[in-house]
Amino acid sequence: MNRCYFELPARSNRALLCHHRYSNARLININLEKTGDNLPSDSQPIERKHNKEDTMQIKALFVSCTVIMLLFSIPLTSSQAQSDIIEFPELTGLYQVGRVSYDMVDSSRQEIFTADESDIREFSATVFYPAMINENSEQAIYVEGQLIPAIAEETQYPASVWQALQPHSYTNVDVVDGQFPVILFSHGSGIPIEAYTGLLEDLTSHGYIVVGISHSYGTPIVALSDGRMIRMDDASIEVDVLSVWVEDMRFVLDQLQHLNAEDPLLVDHLDLSRIGAM
Repeated sequence: MNRCYFELPARSNRALLCHHRYSNARLININLEKTGDNLPSDSQPIERKHNKEDTMQIKALFVSCTVIMLLFSIPLTSSQAQSDIIEFPELTGLYQVGRVSYDMVDSSRQEIFTADESDIREFSATVFYPAMINENSEQAIYVEGQLIPAIAEETQYPASVWQALQPHSYTNVDVVDGQFPVILFSHGSGIPIEAYTGLLEDLTSHGYIVVGISHSYGTPIVALSDGRMIRMDDASIEVDVLSVWVEDMRFVLDQLQHLNAEDPLLVDHLDLSRIGAM
C-alpha cells in the first residue's frame, strides 16, 4: 500500500493523507467560499440535522437502494446468472477508467459528530480518472475487502453478493495523457459512494476526473487506509450536516490543487479551471 503525506501552505494547518491506488455531463461552476450568497433575500440555507429516527430511516433507505441496484440497475443475462460475476452495464464513453482512494484528514476542524474533543475531521475521497490499460491491468473490486463484512451486516446481503459485483475500473494504472475537467460528487444522505460506482465510472469514460466524496457519519460506513471504519451509528445527534459537507468539499478543492502539483499519479492531469459539482 503506497502512502504519502502532504502539508498545505502556511495559511492553513490542514493536511492530506493519501493511500493506495485502486484503480456528457454539463459542468456547473461553484464557489464554496460563498455558499448561500446567491440565495434570494427571503431565503435561508437549509439546515439538515440527524437524529436517531433519521439514522434508522437512512439505513432502511440504504437497504432499499441496494435491492433496487441489484435487481434493476445491473440486468443479468442468462450466462451471468449462472456465473459468480455480476458485471456492470457497459461504459458509454471512449475512455477506460482507473480508480484511486485518498484519506482526507482536516486537522483544522474538530470532529463535531463525536464527543471526543480531540477528534479531527476525517473522511475519504475516491478519484475515478481516464486510464491507460493493457492486458496485464488489474480490475478493481466493487467493495474493498475490509468493508465487505461490514456492508454485508448493514444490508443483510451475504458477502458473496458484494464480491460478485464487477465494476469497470482498474487499479494501479496511469492516467491518460492530458488534462481533464473535474467533477466533485457528494453522495445522498445515508447512501455510500459505492452505490454510485456505475454512474461515476460512466461519467469518467467521457473524459472527466470524478472525485466521489464519502462524508463520515453521513454514510453507513467509511473505511480509512489504516483499517479504521467510521460508522454512521456512532454519530452524535442534532448536527447540521450540510455545513459539514460544504466544508468537506471545500477541503477537497484545496487538496486537488496540491494533488495536481505533487501527486505521482494525478500531477498535471486536473484541469482546475473547469470544476463542477453534483
